[in-house]
Amino acid sequence: MKSSLTECVQALSDQAWISVPLAVALSLQGKPYSEAIGAMWWDTSTFITNIPQYLAIFFLIFWGGIRFLHFTAIVYAKYRLHRKVEKTSAETPPPGISILKPLTGTDPNLYSNLETFFVMDYPNYELLFCIEDEKDEAIPQVKSLIEKYKKVNASLFIGGQQVGINPKINNMQTGYAAAKYDLIMISDAGIRMKDDTLWDMVQHLTDNTGLVHQMPFTCDREGFAATLEKVGFVSLYLCKVVYMTYLSTAYFLPQIYFGTAMARMYLAADFMRINCHTGMSTLIRKKLLDDVGGLRSFGVYLAEDFFIAKSITDRNWRIRISSQPALQNSGICQVTSFQARLARWVKLRLAMIPLTTLVEPLSECVILGAASAWACHYLFKWDPLVFYMVHLLIWFLCDFVLLKIIQNGSLPFSKFEFVLGWLFREFMGPFIFVHAIRDPHIQWRSRSYRLLWGGVAEDYTTKKV
Repeated sequence: MKSSLTECVQALSDQAWISVPLAVALSLQGKPYSEAIGAMWWDTSTFITNIPQYLAIFFLIFWGGIRFLHFTAIVYAKYRLHRKVEKTSAETPPPGISILKPLTGTDPNLYSNLETFFVMDYPNYELLFCIEDEKDEAIPQVKSLIEKYKKVNASLFIGGQQVGINPKINNMQTGYAAAKYDLIMISDAGIRMKDDTLWDMVQHLTDNTGLVHQMPFTCDREGFAATLEKVGFVSLYLCKVVYMTYLSTAYFLPQIYFGTAMARMYLAADFMRINCHTGMSTLIRKKLLDDVGGLRSFGVYLAEDFFIAKSITDRNWRIRISSQPALQNSGICQVTSFQARLARWVKLRLAMIPLTTLVEPLSECVILGAASAWACHYLFKWDPLVFYMVHLLIWFLCDFVLLKIIQNGSLPFSKFEFVLGWLFREFMGPFIFVHAIRDPHIQWRSRSYRLLWGGVAEDYTTKKV
């Protein structure tokens, strides 16, 4: 028995991370402690020597995991998106929906975006426009639409209510208090609706579902900045060099980001039932909010959408995406403003889920490709350049297929423009991450906020005064 125990312990001693306790164990088995310590140092040096091998194996496993997520997103998008909308019969009327529209300022597309909410083919909803400043430029446009569509149940709330640090929550508070239906929809100002979007979202609100959200996408627009929305983003430093030439008239960049990089993780997360909620277009059971104190309970967070979804899933309710993507249609589409938006998201994720976010750069195409190419060369002596080029080609083709599925039609830009936007997004993506983590503060319109661990924020504007 003593001999077999010793052999077992000696076999386990090959694992460097348990060498210290095993050194003690071996000494208790009759071996001199000095000999056990020597074995410990030998095992540790072996472990250090093998670190490149462990890293190479890790990179290849990670590469395989990302490839799995990529293919999962494609298959799930084909299955999930753009399904036929089924409307209920007149005998069973659909549930009423209170739509909260928080507005701040205006842009060239605001009026047409808001008008799509007045002409939806849904029999039972109310529009609750929330504007904090009584001098806001959006007020005349809202009043004009209310006057134009008198048959639509629409109200305007001016002033808001200070319940926390989040300006969006503060702005919606009076409208939320006046909501009369059991379903609440929160919709950002830049969202454009199809006539059957509400039907689609209600159709996905099954008995065990507490929240339905639309996957972020964009309307078709012309220009390079708009295309990158569907492919990706550009680094701040590159913008400074290129912006004065071609990008100053470009509007298709963000289109590519939301159709590839964002969609890839969004669809895979929804498939695996991971909280991926963005609050730009969301349908929620009002009772689930009221049970935790209403919207005001989330006023301490800037990323209220994440914590609203977390509150719902923590109570064993499902969240899921609808069939139709959210059509963002902001009238201002600039590379720098879009980039600042993505930097804010990185900062928010870093404050809420720091460990996951720190690994995020490794999921970028160029970084993961380089790491995997080195790993294959180290382990199998493969040509790293050939592997890297094949990696880029596979990633590019998968992104193109995914974008086509989400677009559900012809793309509004040429293949050459897509290649340009995709290369910008993939090769410049890591720089936005570095730029974001350099400064923990978030600038939102005229105010500045500092993020604390856990996602809680504090007003940095007043602290600087």
